[in-house]
Amino acid sequence: MDRISCAQSGYGTYKLSMDVKSTQPRNVYAELQDVANKVVIAVDSTMKKYERILDVIVPSSKKLLIGL
Repeated sequence: MDRISCAQSGYGTYKLSMDVKSTQPRNVYAELQDVANKVVIAVDSTMKKYERILDVIVPSSKKLLIGL
């Protein structure tokens, strides 16, 4: 992964943005801890920018989890 960030874009809404590529096709998994909306991104050998919106209904401290 080249760069990953999770920036708050509004109350309870977060935008996950990453520039990523892989030598082998694979899935990248991202989620905010204890939040139901998990993100799965299919990655290949071409560098691409991926953006997803994660909604948090109840404000609280969450960890951003990334899995390859």
